Amino acid sequence: MRVPLVSLALLLLTAACSDDGPPTDDDFFLIEGTWSGPVEIAPGDSIDVTFDLLQDETDVFGTFTTSTGRVADVLGTLDGRHFTADFTFTDECLGDGSTTADLVNGDLTLRGTFTDVTDVICDGLGVVEFELDKQ
Repeated sequence: MRVPLVSLALLLLTAACSDDGPPTDDDFFLIEGTWSGPVEIAPGDSIDVTFDLLQDETDVFGTFTTSTGRVADVLGTLDGRHFTADFTFTDECLGDGSTTADLVNGDLTLRGTFTDVTDVICDGLGVVEFELDKQ
């Protein structure tokens, strides 16, 4: 009778001290890298957009550029596959913007919306949807 009790005690002790197991691919996602693609800003009119992002755990930072010369610093977070960020434009138009997006398509596509609240003098983009591919 002692052997089964000792075995049960060891089993319970092992279970109490263990964690949820080794990390899996679902525990941490990488958004670091270059994401680019065309973004339709009006029917039949598109511009090329690029995010160059670095990542420190869930903190994300980098740059946003467009083929029309817009340049912004990016500061955001990644929560699972959900990315949110604020932009501070450093080009002559200045201004701010924000984005919310998700990693989709096996984490090879960044899909979301971009809101540009730039001064109307420089014709901000307004709110546009985008799908950028990892390069």
